[in-house]
Amino acid sequence: GSPPAKDNDARRGMPDLDATLEIGPALNIALIRSKDAAEKLELRLPVRTVIASDFSHFKQAGWIFQPNLSLDFRNVLGNRGWNLGVQGSLIYTNRRYNQYFYAVDPAFVTAERPAFDPGGGFAGTTFRAALSKRFPNFWVGGFAKWDSVGGAVFADSPLVKTRSNLSGGLGIAWILGASSARVEAEN
Repeated sequence: GSPPAKDNDARRGMPDLDATLEIGPALNIALIRSKDAAEKLELRLPVRTVIASDFSHFKQAGWIFQPNLSLDFRNVLGNRGWNLGVQGSLIYTNRRYNQYFYAVDPAFVTAERPAFDPGGGFAGTTFRAALSKRFPNFWVGGFAKWDSVGGAVFADSPLVKTRSNLSGGLGIAWILGASSARVEAEN
């Protein structure tokens, strides 16, 4: 979802933002792949449209282009079933997207919040790493992710309060059932 104005001091007095959904295609190009497919490097070129909605109406809120390099390893360091993925992304957004999230119209200017009118262009970087393993009846995984808007066309918006963020997570999923007909598939 999107940040509500009532819980965000930077947006206080501004209208709430509607929830957004991103959807679109990606072109994935295999750059390097080992013979056993245990290691692979891909260039991924996703383009997504952003749709904002309060569930009574929908509007197009911009575009995102996020080219990335993705490096995946199966059976990491000889540990069967453990998979490691690392990815680095550059993010580009159009003017409409940046206006939706980072603009401050003259009607919402305060002593602490000057007007801001961003264009489109570079929107930051993302780096992530994930480790996972599937066991017979469950799956476990974890990730770490670093996002930065340093150098972004909207980085000087008074609505941007943090230029980078580190996040992570752990997960476990139980496999409740599976087909008796099994095949090996490349991940």
